[in-house]
Amino acid sequence: MKRLFLIICTLSLGWSLSADRSEESDFIPLQISFVPGVGIPFGYGDTGLALGVIGNLSRDVRGASVASVFSLARDVDGIQGSGVFNIARDVQGLQSAGVFNVATGDVGGMQLASVFNIAGGKVSGLQLSGVFNIAGGSVDGMQAAGLFDIAERYNGPLQLAGLFTIAGDLYGIQIAGLFTVADRVRGAQISPIVNVAGRVTGVQAGLINVADSIEGLQIGLVNVARNGIGGFGVLYDIPDNSRWYYWQSGSPALYMILSWEEFSETKDPWGSPASVYDALPLSFGLGSRVYFGKASERTTYVDIDLDLNADFGSLSEAFLARNGPFRAPAAVVWAARPKRLWPSTQLSVGIPFIWRLHGIVGVRVDGNIVGWEGMPARMHTGLAGSLSLGSLSLDLHSKVFFGFRI
Repeated sequence: MKRLFLIICTLSLGWSLSADRSEESDFIPLQISFVPGVGIPFGYGDTGLALGVIGNLSRDVRGASVASVFSLARDVDGIQGSGVFNIARDVQGLQSAGVFNVATGDVGGMQLASVFNIAGGKVSGLQLSGVFNIAGGSVDGMQAAGLFDIAERYNGPLQLAGLFTIAGDLYGIQIAGLFTVADRVRGAQISPIVNVAGRVTGVQAGLINVADSIEGLQIGLVNVARNGIGGFGVLYDIPDNSRWYYWQSGSPALYMILSWEEFSETKDPWGSPASVYDALPLSFGLGSRVYFGKASERTTYVDIDLDLNADFGSLSEAFLARNGPFRAPAAVVWAARPKRLWPSTQLSVGIPFIWRLHGIVGVRVDGNIVGWEGMPARMHTGLAGSLSLGSLSLDLHSKVFFGFRI
């Protein structure tokens, strides 16, 4: 009996979806069915309201089609709802099912299901499911799923999934718990592990970011782009007698720079540093690069950076002081907060030597807000000056540095 029931439903669906729209069909204001073909009135046609005890089959729905198990229709202009699944061609309105929805054509409105939604064509609206959503055409709206979303082209504000999102051309934001993939991106890709794209105009943020070309910013530990900026360097700050280790990543138009200072108590620039447990200065900044000629690793360039520096104080104070390392998490976070904050800017020139080795020379200007204990006293060195911006006054300290980058 179950097999016969499935065969009947399959044949009915095939007939419904393959029927020619030009065929004349009677309009049935109200149809009540036990299963397709068994109902009142008997027949098959367009309907305003179709109610199914188990399931129903309609030609075009201009209103609502509701059933306890399944609803089958050619085109829906209104609502198609069931306890298990809905199948139609074009949907203008709402498809809502307890398990899955399938629209072989376009969807203008919403598909809501606990497991999955599939649209063979364009989606103008929302696909929301507990497991996955697939759109064979473009999405002008939003996809959100517990596991993954796939769209041929994404024009919506957000594509969101628990594991991964895939789009052809992306104009918006992809957010996933594992990885995101797109061909061309105008917007952002965000995931904790991997983001992969062809041409990116915008932002990639994750542990690993890969792009064929980037016009924007890559934020991560490993950033790969054919035209991107990426490298590790060491700079010696002469007046402060300190070394800055930095990681640079992004595009020439906008890149990210992360730095850590290690200061020496001797005058030997490469000598033994002071204990890193006595201070932990970190820096985050954004910058832009200008090449003297065609952009390449063999071209001299100028970097302009704006940074925010933070001195987190002693590591031992943050994690070992007072009640030991097993304090409440809130106490550890509070102890590890930045003790000092100050802005800085720097201008540097990069000169290529051999392979990826570049020599770096430049000027750094640290600013200390007057009346606020920001920059450490040991950094009040170099050429001093001042700057007033309305009610805000800064003490400026300019220093020369040199180093290398690979």
